[in-house]
Amino acid sequence: MLPEQRSIRALAHALVLMARITVRLSRVSPPAADGVEYTNLMVRILIALDATGGCTPSELSDRLGVARSAISRTLRQLHTRGIVSRRVDTKDMRYVRLRLSAKGRRSLDVFVESAVGAVADIEPLVDEMVQTLEVARDGLEVREDATLLEALDELGETGARFVADVLPRETELGVGNATQRFVLWVLRDGGSATAGEVAALLGIEPTRVLAATDQLHALDLVEVGSDAARADASSTLTATPTGAALADAHAEQFGLHAEAFLSHLHSVCRLARRVSVTEG
Repeated sequence: MLPEQRSIRALAHALVLMARITVRLSRVSPPAADGVEYTNLMVRILIALDATGGCTPSELSDRLGVARSAISRTLRQLHTRGIVSRRVDTKDMRYVRLRLSAKGRRSLDVFVESAVGAVADIEPLVDEMVQTLEVARDGLEVREDATLLEALDELGETGARFVADVLPRETELGVGNATQRFVLWVLRDGGSATAGEVAALLGIEPTRVLAATDQLHALDLVEVGSDAARADASSTLTATPTGAALADAHAEQFGLHAEAFLSHLHSVCRLARRVSVTEG
């Protein structure tokens, strides 16, 4: 087998591991505030306020790379729910400094506890990815000065950059969500699988896989066994040549981000173990 083929095969398997890790980590979030779930930006603001001990809206905007208008809207929601407190800066009365309230701190503490559990669950997958890509652990950068939540946020930012890179080609072909992407990765890695097997491997509801499969089938990216119009849990799925080519393009792009992903994942695992020891 050519080195290039081995590389694509290894990267294709690493993508499946990354999908499984993503699914597990996506379930971790602070408890709902007043019955309303946190958005991704809300969570990132809470993490930033925790890391800095407090800052101004402008500082938050710069730190997170998010427009000031979006920061202001989200801060109003958090303040209304009592998650964030606002105080005039004693050094400069023109500025308002934001901090986590006691309620916000409690939410973040629960978030950390759930994150530690989720990270323990993904550690075997991270180990397998390191072995698959033949990366030396001692060569990975580790954020010793970061908090667990900061490391998770940085991991999410790397994921966002990867998605931004693959999105144009996906859009051309009509792929519209992460579940469709994950199904293609599993099929490219394993050759074929039933919809039920794909759902079990990824750890997501079979109905999500079936909905994604129907959409991929309509786009001629996935073949459904027996030429059925719609898949069921027992249907055998195979990526079409176009679907496999898209997954290969994803694998090649993932190769450009692999070191960053592994460094962030390694940091997350180490920091979670540190929190677990401290709490123990």
